[in-house]
Amino acid sequence: MIRRRPMLFGFIAAGMILTAAGCSLWPKTASGGVDECLIATSERLRAAPDWDCLPTLDGQCVSLEPIFAQCALRWPDCVLYDKFYLWESEVKTVTSRSTQGPVAHQVRIYHNILFTCDPKAADPGRTHGDVAEFYDPAGRFMGLAVYMGQGLYCPLPHRNYVPPDFQ
Repeated sequence: MIRRRPMLFGFIAAGMILTAAGCSLWPKTASGGVDECLIATSERLRAAPDWDCLPTLDGQCVSLEPIFAQCALRWPDCVLYDKFYLWESEVKTVTSRSTQGPVAHQVRIYHNILFTCDPKAADPGRTHGDVAEFYDPAGRFMGLAVYMGQGLYCPLPHRNYVPPDFQ
């Protein structure tokens, strides 16, 4: 038993030295850039002032308080980051199915900071970003949808939106 301890210690010491050398020689991964991006973006968002309202594509400034309250009532099916409106966004025209047939309308899509910093981390079920503003065919703000995973969105309809008569 006494002879095995020095031998065991030698193997452990050699393993630790080789592991340390291997780690120091390992090339830097791309995640270092992703981590730096996430930290910088998080700090920028934390430092930015809160908004009282969401400027919509139709020129309204929709109060954010009822939107967050509506989402809170739907927790855990809805979780909305408090400064999502500062995330990277894009406006797209999409065609949706309705009872009257296909309808073209605009959607403003917000991408969370993980997607912004690492687009490879995209969830294929996330078809309309992490948060989406929806507009009717006339361009009026209808409300938001918040991505909750597995291809599912939680709708947050705008309380003052009245759908147009399609007849």
